[in-house]
Amino acid sequence: MKVYKYEAVDIKGNNIKGKYLLDNEKQLINILGNKEFFLLNYTICHNNIKNFLRSKVSYRDLAIFSKCFFEVLNSGINLSKGLEIMLQQKMNISINESLSIIKNDIEEGKSIFESMKEFTHIYPKLMIEMVEIGEQSGSLDKVFLNLHKYYLKQYGIYRKIRGILIYPKVLIITTIVITVGIITKIVPVFVHNFMIDSIQVPSSINRIIAINNFFRSKAFIILLILLVLVITIIKVKGYSEKILDNLKYKLPYIKDIYKKSYELKFARNLNLLIGNGIPIITSINIVKNSLSDNYMKQKTERVILNIEEGMSLADALKSVKFFDEFYISMIEMGEETGKLDDMLDNIANIYEENINDNINTISSLIEPITIIILSIIIAIIIINIMMPIINVINSLGEVF
Repeated sequence: MKVYKYEAVDIKGNNIKGKYLLDNEKQLINILGNKEFFLLNYTICHNNIKNFLRSKVSYRDLAIFSKCFFEVLNSGINLSKGLEIMLQQKMNISINESLSIIKNDIEEGKSIFESMKEFTHIYPKLMIEMVEIGEQSGSLDKVFLNLHKYYLKQYGIYRKIRGILIYPKVLIITTIVITVGIITKIVPVFVHNFMIDSIQVPSSINRIIAINNFFRSKAFIILLILLVLVITIIKVKGYSEKILDNLKYKLPYIKDIYKKSYELKFARNLNLLIGNGIPIITSINIVKNSLSDNYMKQKTERVILNIEEGMSLADALKSVKFFDEFYISMIEMGEETGKLDDMLDNIANIYEENINDNINTISSLIEPITIIILSIIIAIIIINIMMPIINVINSLGEVF
């Protein structure tokens, strides 16, 4: 499908502009003809809708979108008019572009779900499934309000996790830049300007010069190209995701955050779905389809198979050997009392607090650890680079 951006006039001579996601030009002409619009011209924005709508959509963007949609539905105004108002808001570029097309689709008689499912690269599968359920049950406004709360909480957790990774990233990049600068710029200039035949070049300086020469050689360029090709192939084949998916559940401290994050997401998603009257197996299937983590997809698939074989949710979770005993006991209590959705909400709140505590602990450890690492790097640079340079300078003073 392609995005057609058109200009037309109506029977009163008013200029009309808009966009449609269509298969061909004939569909555009037919749609405008049925509206009694005269097509002036059109352009194809991009052959690939996924590339055209390329701005990344965050949890925050989805929370804002859900809140705005709830307000439109709750106000009782005409949906087309409400979407027109939403288009005037400063939201994510991709969401705004898709809303323009969704508005046109709804005016043509499509449901919101039918239009949104064309944009699975923008709107998560969980959201699209929830919209379909909301339209079928007549509670779409409640669904969007629940989605707003859900994505707002997800954004809060994501922002905290991202925040603790900024400091180490800055340290690593800075260290690499400084080290490469010393090796490729400072040391070679020093050697060229100050070394004389009578002064023996320290072995550490010789090693740095050898590294610098390698960086400037054709062999390094070839090696770099090969490395980029290998990384690209690994990424395209999906091997990198599998490696990272498994690795992040094995690293100390990191695995605890990711594990608890998944347990939190599972509880919150399931609570959102079950609370809207969706059967347990269907709900877990939707949760599984919304995951991008292959490792957890396999775990969730195993849970579904166990339930289909007659296990309770608690026993099914226990069998995959991933969820905490406390987590499982809370689920079991919810099933026995018939208040599973309330218990899932309690689990989500408890695990959110646990994740916040873990993040705060790691944040307090990151600064001293990074300072120690940076100090070690600086000490290595001084011992292997600066001290030999100082010795050479002293030797030159003795010579002259």
